[in-house]
Amino acid sequence: MTVADVKKTTEQKMNKSIETLKADLAKVRTGRAHAGILDHVKVDYYGNPTQLSQ
Repeated sequence: MTVADVKKTTEQKMNKSIETLKADLAKVRTGRAHAGILDHVKVDYYGNPTQLSQ
């Protein structure tokens, strides 16, 4: 691997991490609750973990 390849790979991983952080921070709400908080909550539904939104 060349230095350019390492730099490109690292930059892609950093950008993906930043996008994930932005998405996670968008879910955090202070003051008012909203339905988006429950998007990733899973419950046991007849033995299968199912997202609460379904």
